[in-house]
Amino acid sequence: MTFAELKEYVTEALGEEVVTVDKLIAGVRAGFGDMIHRGYRQFEHLFTIQKDKASETDYPFEYYNPGLCTMAFPSDALELLYVKIFFGDKSYQATKVSLNNPAIQCLVKHNLFRTDFAQLDYENPPRVIYYKKGDMIFVEWDYEHMTVANEVTTIEVGYYKNLPIISKKKLREYAKIEEDKPLDISNLEIPIADDYANVLVNFMLWYVALSQDWEQERLTVLKNEYKYSMEDLLARKNKEDMYDETTNIQKIDGVM
Repeated sequence: MTFAELKEYVTEALGEEVVTVDKLIAGVRAGFGDMIHRGYRQFEHLFTIQKDKASETDYPFEYYNPGLCTMAFPSDALELLYVKIFFGDKSYQATKVSLNNPAIQCLVKHNLFRTDFAQLDYENPPRVIYYKKGDMIFVEWDYEHMTVANEVTTIEVGYYKNLPIISKKKLREYAKIEEDKPLDISNLEIPIADDYANVLVNFMLWYVALSQDWEQERLTVLKNEYKYSMEDLLARKNKEDMYDETTNIQKIDGVM
């Protein structure tokens, strides 16, 4: 959906030509913020490759043999979901460990601070862990007690993607429009997943009507339409995330 299409939808629905470029930008920015607050999520994943083998378009990781890899935290990540590391003959899903765990980087091996896996307080101690430090992700594995090929082939990172900052400056960057040129965003795609486009339209209807001082009753209807469309979409995503073929029957208040 482009900015021009969003403006057209809102204008047709409200029956007024009240959406200026400034209001459109401010509304999308406000909508993005409200969606994130209400639980917006869009799954994304990437595969990394060892830095000395990576091209300019690859996402690289640094390999410190043995037992440690580091990589930049994805700049568009809202929440990290998992980190999976692949060796030549096996893969492991890393366990997330808090940076304040006393075992993290508490000893020196091969001239680098490393995690002491023996000090990790788990009933079933993990073989592979990851933690975030600053803008870097550290992946470590207990190489002394693992029978895997030494070489790390790739690291997979799954995360919920964030919504970008929307401003005139950022839109100029997206559209590659210089500062001394008029800002024309008509044909610029709004950076949001297609399944959220209708939700954004509903938000804009409420946002614009609110700025026009519509009656409270009509504003409440528009806000509820936005809120319920967001809830319905997130409910469908919950079903996708939690899908299970097993049939579960719960008994509530004595009624099946």
